[in-house]
Amino acid sequence: PMHGTLWVNDPDCLILRDEVPLGEAQALATVAALSAGSLIFSDSLGRIPVERLAILKALLPPLPHPAQHVELFSESIPGSACMALEPRAGANAMGNWWLSSLFNWTSGSEELQTELAMPVPGGAWHVFEFWSGSYVLHEAPGQLPATLGPRCCRLFALRQVTRGTPQFIGSDIH
Repeated sequence: PMHGTLWVNDPDCLILRDEVPLGEAQALATVAALSAGSLIFSDSLGRIPVERLAILKALLPPLPHPAQHVELFSESIPGSACMALEPRAGANAMGNWWLSSLFNWTSGSEELQTELAMPVPGGAWHVFEFWSGSYVLHEAPGQLPATLGPRCCRLFALRQVTRGTPQFIGSDIH
């Protein structure tokens, strides 16, 4: 809550070069985006492949406020974060939505089986995964299963379904 009051969140330098696996680069970019703070980039733009340059472009403009960790009393690096978002003036018909992220910070080759909790229990949800561009309509009660590779993340846009009304589900932001 002190971001923008006493300091500006600084998630560290964003690294997109080829030596960093794509999934890890996406995870680092997700942390930077969800901090809603300063963005420091040190790689030479001329040496960054187009698909990784798209990661940098997706981080601009920054989010309006930082996400909150979901596991406040975790003894390890938090594995999830969530933030509520509201449309700007003039776009109220879009309705509120949430960004929710799941992280697997372990090394090695083991995938992590986890679940994505919906911000508000009950009802149907539009679930758009940002990095893959995949969509699922989640209508079952409970959480949505998710699989994450090592040092990877999944970033979801979540919108409660409003039946009979067109809704914006998600995009690559640009």
